[in-house]
Amino acid sequence: MTAVKTDNKFSFFSSGDFPLKILRMPRHNETRLHTHDFSELVIITGGSAVHFTGQSEHTVMAGNIFVLKGADEHGYRETRNLELINIIFKNDRLGIPLWDIAGLQGYQALFRVEPGYRRYYSGESGLRLSVDEMRNLLVLVQNLEKELDSPPENGAWYSACAVFMQIIIFLSRHYGMNKKLQNAKVCRISDLLGYMEKNYAEKISLDSLVRRSFCSLSTLRRIFIEVTGYAPIDYLLHLRIQKAGLLLRQNIPVSAAAFACGFDDSNYFSRQFKKITGCSPREYRLRIL
Repeated sequence: MTAVKTDNKFSFFSSGDFPLKILRMPRHNETRLHTHDFSELVIITGGSAVHFTGQSEHTVMAGNIFVLKGADEHGYRETRNLELINIIFKNDRLGIPLWDIAGLQGYQALFRVEPGYRRYYSGESGLRLSVDEMRNLLVLVQNLEKELDSPPENGAWYSACAVFMQIIIFLSRHYGMNKKLQNAKVCRISDLLGYMEKNYAEKISLDSLVRRSFCSLSTLRRIFIEVTGYAPIDYLLHLRIQKAGLLLRQNIPVSAAAFACGFDDSNYFSRQFKKITGCSPREYRLRIL
């Protein structure tokens, strides 16, 4: 497998490749700041290093698990016998469904909040597995490798997605078991994202989010923008539009989809839907169906 490097940006996938691979790095050397055109699930299996971004740094060691988004600059220095496994993937092409896992605080923390938070703040990863937990994880990684090495005509790609989903849920459930390594702000924002996933159809006010987060309004807004790119209520609006789009794909009437996703006024829903997606709900449904 050959990496293509262009202007400090690495790529492992060509247009026809299955967008999920495993890279074992038994001796990872220091690297300067770089980006990828894919996301990484990083499993530190041995040694230690300082993992750094443009604005922060984090000590990583055996048992640490963290996620990197492709556009995030990062590198490694002070590597000491660093060994790691990278599960690299293109989420937009892989199309793994989230369903109820998006409501788990652990999923939101590991896959959504920490990658954004890590860009700006130093500290330790919130997930570090014990020896036994790491052993169980590595069994799943071996299963994933087996499927990825099998001929795709035997359904190996489909099976690989299923095993990757097992890895995601395994890590999401284990996140936060070691309370000593949890970052309070990461946990609070993760809890909010999970809460909004479960309750997007209910009335949710900015004041209620502030109270639930135990943060000031300014702190909540700043971290939300850093992590998601949106202020809290803007994020909720986009989440509701996303959920409504899923209902429209099922040929649910526009007004029913609007009310099911927390909108009291179908006309307001239609205006916001067009503003965010670029087309009206009816146009969207015609394109999909």
